[in-house]
Amino acid sequence: MALQVEYKITQGAECDKIIFEDTTPVFDAVTALGGYGAPNVTRANITATQFIFTLPDSTIVTLNQLAINKNCLPDPAGSVKDIFPSDMGLTALLDECHEMEYEVYVGDIASGSIVLDKKYIVLDPTGTASTVTYDGNTFKEGDTFIGTAVTTYTEGNALMEVSALESSVTNKFIVWCNVRNLIKSLALTTVKEKCQKECDWVDELFRLNMELDYTLLAFSNGMNDCACTSIKELSKEAVEFFNKCCC
Repeated sequence: MALQVEYKITQGAECDKIIFEDTTPVFDAVTALGGYGAPNVTRANITATQFIFTLPDSTIVTLNQLAINKNCLPDPAGSVKDIFPSDMGLTALLDECHEMEYEVYVGDIASGSIVLDKKYIVLDPTGTASTVTYDGNTFKEGDTFIGTAVTTYTEGNALMEVSALESSVTNKFIVWCNVRNLIKSLALTTVKEKCQKECDWVDELFRLNMELDYTLLAFSNGMNDCACTSIKELSKEAVEFFNKCCC
């Protein structure tokens, strides 16, 4: 079995970022056939990675080694990579569901060895600012292409590299830190402030907390559509209650 990457996404405490971690295990002949290490590739073999986000409005944003500190693969194992809203073209994280494909690339594939329908990425490890020409198209560093019947390419500089997609995985992740922080602010509002406004504090706080718990439980059990709709509505309700009753 070839490498099969895994990852997880967590949220920053202040809802200012998401945190990526490659959670692919070390190869084990019994428990982790798709892990890093012989007979599969190692972490050190990875030449490039890409994050391909599908945002809630269906916008696609691709981040590769050019976009995030030259390398999306945290190294050593167990380290993490921060991704900020601005990296994804956003001004802030919203309480909604997002989708991300994680791709890892390996090797420096020789001209003449391009395979039909396989995906490749162009790299410029020494900063030559050169290009690669393949099947009539020119690609700069970070660009990807799909192999056709043409097996050869031409480098503008011999130091350019072409790496092949080794493994990818697509998952959904849910952002819920904004509604969590609103609930926290509501809960910390002083008794005096609560008494000055005609709001059903106890029932509403209980409901918001329970709805959030149920939403995250649904998401963790694969009920993505339900959870994604719920978190968007819950965030809207929390904002409305906060604006009406808090602070």
